[in-house]
Amino acid sequence: MDRVDKSIYIDLRAKELEDMLLYRYLRLLEELKILESSIDSSDLSDEDKNKLKGLIEILGERILTELMNAKNERERVDEILSQSHVPIEEIE
Repeated sequence: MDRVDKSIYIDLRAKELEDMLLYRYLRLLEELKILESSIDSSDLSDEDKNKLKGLIEILGERILTELMNAKNERERVDEILSQSHVPIEEIE
């Protein structure tokens, strides 16, 4: 495997992992919504419901923050790579 092939493989693998993490984060957000819905229909006191829903909101915000940080990091890496990109024709 030459240098170009390795670079392409690494980039594709990184994108696969990013997609997998994105899916997991989105799935966590879905699970939090389901949990919040079950809290609404539970027999807990209003005070306990509000506390739990507050915690769920904090978790959701942290997940969204992680998603945005990952997006920003990927954009930064892509920019760095594009600036240092050498056309395939020039690699030998």
